[in-house]
Amino acid sequence: MKKVKIRNSEKEFIVGKIVCVGRNYAEHAKELGNEVPKFPIIFLKPPSTLIYDGDNIVHPSYSNEMHHEVELVLLIGKEIKMQTMKKLKTQLPVMVLD
Repeated sequence: MKKVKIRNSEKEFIVGKIVCVGRNYAEHAKELGNEVPKFPIIFLKPPSTLIYDGDNIVHPSYSNEMHHEVELVLLIGKEIKMQTMKKLKTQLPVMVLD
């Protein structure tokens, strides 16, 4: 079970699922030779894919590719349905640009 601790806080959260959005940046998709879909691709990653600051990045021996990307992380701690932007901001305890 992976947990994340919020910097400068005692708050700690268990990581449930990681919801990802792919191919939302058309230029990067083209650069990699990928088709640019009409809508971004939504996919899941298991919490085991999460690494912590200072951990080693595992580069699989079966691949010669390694890409660096910037990720926006939203920690959603509650069920969110049809909210106003004002209320939504109170329900997202953490937003990180990584």
